[in-house]
Amino acid sequence: MSVAVVLEHRDRTLTVANKRLDSLVVFACAVARERKIDARLDVVLDRLAGDNEDNRWAWDGFNLERVFAPEDRSFFAGVFAEVAQRVFRRELGNHDVQGWQASLIADTYWISRALADLK
Repeated sequence: MSVAVVLEHRDRTLTVANKRLDSLVVFACAVARERKIDARLDVVLDRLAGDNEDNRWAWDGFNLERVFAPEDRSFFAGVFAEVAQRVFRRELGNHDVQGWQASLIADTYWISRALADLK
């Protein structure tokens, strides 16, 4: 099993540790459940959380075009941007430990921009 996952978007990649991807997905699912606009997203979030728990992306990679359907990309672009904002405001995550926030914010903005670009 891999200890890093490659997030793919067109000709760009971002490599993150498995644990980091786990945090990104857990935070995104929490924010998305608060923001969801219809019940259909429950199925999407359950699949996303399940794939995360199974550590599926360690084997398959995290291709944004495969993971997020075209009709969900704009919504999740906003979700990942909000995750970054909430981490910055210390509303998500364990802030007793310092040092992880800046890189997680950068990772979530990368995903947010990539998803917005795929619309």
